[in-house]
Amino acid sequence: MLWTAARRAKVGRHCEWMSSAGNDRFGLIDDSQKPWQMKGVPERLSEIHQGFAALTRNGYDHTDQRFRSPIVDLYTKMRTTWERIVEEVLFNNVVQRFRPEVMTQRLEEACIDPSADYPAIFEGMKRCSHFSGHDQAPDLPPDLPEPHLVDRDIAELQAFAEMAQERRKQLRKGSSYEDGIEPVLL
Repeated sequence: MLWTAARRAKVGRHCEWMSSAGNDRFGLIDDSQKPWQMKGVPERLSEIHQGFAALTRNGYDHTDQRFRSPIVDLYTKMRTTWERIVEEVLFNNVVQRFRPEVMTQRLEEACIDPSADYPAIFEGMKRCSHFSGHDQAPDLPPDLPEPHLVDRDIAELQAFAEMAQERRKQLRKGSSYEDGIEPVLL
């Protein structure tokens, strides 16, 4: 809210992130500790890849329940990244959570294709929701996903984000409504 108010007042702004190192130590200014909800799609995808690489280095075994918490965390991050792709890329931040304004001029680069995007988003979110901290039915097996399935889910999320960003980039190259119609000279 302060960021938006400063922008509207045409006041220069710079954002810093303060975090705690525990043991009553606080006030550490560290931009690398930006909260998850403040990260854009590219930063999130990078963190997801790093998280899976760390799991793999630590000997991830889908039969070992000690890996449940890190897998739930990873899939929760993937699920929220699917949501952020919809908000940030497909809808080009036209409407953002907790923002009072609707940025209608950004509609020009909104790029949703329901027939192609909806099935991909639905399936990706469905797989993520299975492992992302929702309370599971008691009769479901407690299995964790095999490593190649985790890798596939991350790859599909990455591919969808890249495809949507490329589609938006192509829209940006097109003519603007405000430019009017190109005259045809005879």
